[in-house]
Amino acid sequence: MAASLTVQSTRGVTGRHDLPPDIVRAQLEELISDRRPDAIKTGVLGRADTIREIARLLDEHYSGPLVVDPVIAGGEGGSLIDPGGLEALVGSLVPRAALVTPNTREVAAISGFEVFDVSDMEAAALYVVRLGARAALVTGGVIEEKGRRLSADVLVDGKGVEVFTGPWLEDASVHGTGCVLSAAITAYLALGMETREAVVSGREVVRAAMDGAVSPGSGVPCANPRAAGDIGAGGEAAGH
Repeated sequence: MAASLTVQSTRGVTGRHDLPPDIVRAQLEELISDRRPDAIKTGVLGRADTIREIARLLDEHYSGPLVVDPVIAGGEGGSLIDPGGLEALVGSLVPRAALVTPNTREVAAISGFEVFDVSDMEAAALYVVRLGARAALVTGGVIEEKGRRLSADVLVDGKGVEVFTGPWLEDASVHGTGCVLSAAITAYLALGMETREAVVSGREVVRAAMDGAVSPGSGVPCANPRAAGDIGAGGEAAGH
């Protein structure tokens, strides 16, 4: 679910146009009346009034899993939410979320404190859960382990804290990884997976999408979810 049209390419975001709240609501009402979704994910939402309208519609018509991807800026810059929009998202959508999937920059904006390491990521994820979300996955961390740099994501849910690590891709800047991750997790939740299981499989999708990134323009490469193949609950892609 997105409520803004962006002006962007592989070189970055240069502008956006926010859809009016009544148009966004009408779109969602039509879709939900046709087929009730098994899971919903939010993306670029833009305006506070639109976010509050989405929250009202969800209250009225939807009780399934909601994944909130709090998109604040494009990977190469450009604001994608108003200051009041972030406040509305935190107040009206985060408390409804089965999972919130901020990167370190986004969770710093939500929590109000800087996030430098895995301990900070854990504290920020706990903060998001205290806002009412059932779980939070903070992405984009880096740790050193046995002389190697590893990527780190931190999941906090009702069962505790878990740190997921993977190979760090040196000098790799890939556009769209956050969107691919949250979309993949949402798809697995729609299939009936539990949150942790969906996160594990979603991380495998985004890793494959990064490994198979494509360069359609003159800017940064883009994550390619087609490279993931068919990844199931076991976290293995077909052909891998």
